[in-house]
Amino acid sequence: MRIPVNQLRPTDTVEQVFMVKDRQFGTTSKGQPFAKLVLSDATGSIAGMLWDIPDAAKAALETSKYVSVRGSVGTYNNSPQLTVQWLDATAADKVDVADFLPTTDKDIAAMFKRLKTMLATVSNPHLVEFVRAIFTDKELCDKLKRAPAASMMHHAYIGGLLEHTVSMAEAAVKLCEHYTALNRDLLLVGVLIHDIGKVDEFAYESSIEYSDAGRLVGHIAIGISIVERKCVGIEGFPQGLLDILKHFILSHHGVPEFGAIRQPMTAEAIALHYIDNIDAKLSAFWKATSEHPVAGDTWTSYQKMFEGYLYRKDIFADNTGAERGGAAGNDTAQKPGGSTLF
Repeated sequence: MRIPVNQLRPTDTVEQVFMVKDRQFGTTSKGQPFAKLVLSDATGSIAGMLWDIPDAAKAALETSKYVSVRGSVGTYNNSPQLTVQWLDATAADKVDVADFLPTTDKDIAAMFKRLKTMLATVSNPHLVEFVRAIFTDKELCDKLKRAPAASMMHHAYIGGLLEHTVSMAEAAVKLCEHYTALNRDLLLVGVLIHDIGKVDEFAYESSIEYSDAGRLVGHIAIGISIVERKCVGIEGFPQGLLDILKHFILSHHGVPEFGAIRQPMTAEAIALHYIDNIDAKLSAFWKATSEHPVAGDTWTSYQKMFEGYLYRKDIFADNTGAERGGAAGNDTAQKPGGSTLF
């Protein structure tokens, strides 16, 4: 019986097919070959180790996206790790791709409708035409609904780009209510286009990986090209406004070491960068802290995105039913002794 990756626990034994998300070959200090693996299905990924790797198994890992595995689950760095005893290639036409492509748990049609509703509030006439040009492009919108936002780090699943964009747009609306000097039209359009190049950066028919365009060009350059094509078709679109839109794409990573071509130089570009950053980081945090919990463990394994370990314990969870933010069943915060705080 197949055990979903997110349900694998120490002491489990498995004999089933996984998708190979990553593989690294090496040798021990004694010269023995091994393979360090990341094996996955639609529910998540698990680290794997194959020691004294046979030539046939190495060939399978080098040539096949899917492998049949027999092994046992243990623990390493506070997370489950699969020790592989046997491995062989599995032909792609022998698997159901739906078992291996992670997908958003949110309603894609509802999210897309919500995005269009928020962008429908844009009032600048040039940006109104620009937004219309985006949403009337059926091919582009179909890709926007399905594309992942990443291959590994955050929102790395079908529908992830749309989920990320909608979440950012919701945050942008609230931020503009507080920081009223922000240009709401610009910020919302910036959110819409900041990652739009990812519709072509990834290939996601049989697995989520970089497309040829993604590797050769990247989503920033692809996004600039999409924006320029849409603006060319709008009569009288101001060059200065086009430059601002392109600046969103060029600067949303914040600093050059994280991929920014320009650092944010407008209030809206600064806001966009931080909204993008917090949405990606929180999504990655919740994913990391919910995967493979081991009874008694309060820390995740090392997380590359955060350059450290993450604390997964809910400090408000107890046996009395208390919830985050206050005592269960009591809307009034109290001081010790029972007197009201306010």
